[in-house]
Amino acid sequence: MAYGGGNITFSNHSERTANGPAASAFDYCHSLYLHSRILVPLLHAVVTTVGLSINLYMMLVLFRDLRRPSTGSLTRSGSLRGVSWNFQYFLFHIGLCHICMLTTIPVWITQTVFAQGWIFGYAGCKAVKGLITFSMQYGILTTVYINAERFVRVVYNKTRIKCGNSKRRIRTCLLCACLPAISCLTDVYFYTTVELGRNVVMCVSTADPRVKLVVLWIRTIICFVAPVAVLALCNGALVYTVKRHVRKVSLLGVIPRSSLKGAQIIPLLTVTFFVCCWIPWIVSSVYYSFSQVRVRCPVTVFTVINASMAVGNVHCVMTPAMYLFVRARRAKLSQTTGRTGPKWFSLRK
Repeated sequence: MAYGGGNITFSNHSERTANGPAASAFDYCHSLYLHSRILVPLLHAVVTTVGLSINLYMMLVLFRDLRRPSTGSLTRSGSLRGVSWNFQYFLFHIGLCHICMLTTIPVWITQTVFAQGWIFGYAGCKAVKGLITFSMQYGILTTVYINAERFVRVVYNKTRIKCGNSKRRIRTCLLCACLPAISCLTDVYFYTTVELGRNVVMCVSTADPRVKLVVLWIRTIICFVAPVAVLALCNGALVYTVKRHVRKVSLLGVIPRSSLKGAQIIPLLTVTFFVCCWIPWIVSSVYYSFSQVRVRCPVTVFTVINASMAVGNVHCVMTPAMYLFVRARRAKLSQTTGRTGPKWFSLRK
């Protein structure tokens, strides 16, 4: 049976009830199945509830700021105002992707919880899988673009770029959506409902195992390995630039602003959260993608992959949390110093 992008051959040891090792395997699988039916949905429910709340609040804040671009976290400089508006525009898109993932992934894992398997029909199978693929990849690539653009502005001091150009934003969105759209259409084509017997239906991929393996590796490289490399490079350069700026200010006998500490911490947290949240799902998907893998207890596969998907969804919580935290600190700083603006991404050399 295909699951998680790979082809897995399940052993029938878990279905035997004879005495001996087979009985022990059956007892283990049955116990794991009972616990996973409770713990995995509970884990997804907690992540989804918290994630939806914080993302909806972030989008409300962004929508309010986008409607009033002259107030809030924007600066008095025209160029920086365009930068901030551009940043919020793409962050709004990321929030939409997060909401889509937080609502569709719990629906996807229900097929391993319900006794009937997939209960949402043929069209629901294709729609849910397509939405998961597109929202996940588009959100990741948009996050990479935001960090790359911030890297260019801060490290190379390119603050006077035309960020407010709507055509430029549309071109960027279309560019970020190219690969996710292709991946989405591929999953919509290959994923379908398959009856496994005993009135159990699963939403699985019917593609050739070799095709699935190649597709999985391509997606892993483009949507995880490459983004991690870009995020590490861009945010590492940001931290280095901020530290150099702090060193220069200290040599002049001026005490650095406390906001510069956040400018060093936020880039590190961005990379750390991205890697820690997504690497469990990537590793489990790649491991179980090989057709040679024989799983004694199939529930183990479902439990590991479904739990790792919940951990991946934690990234949908941390990104808006960091933005709201930085925004709140900037608002507090502006009240005490009379300044406005998110200077943690507008630092000059």
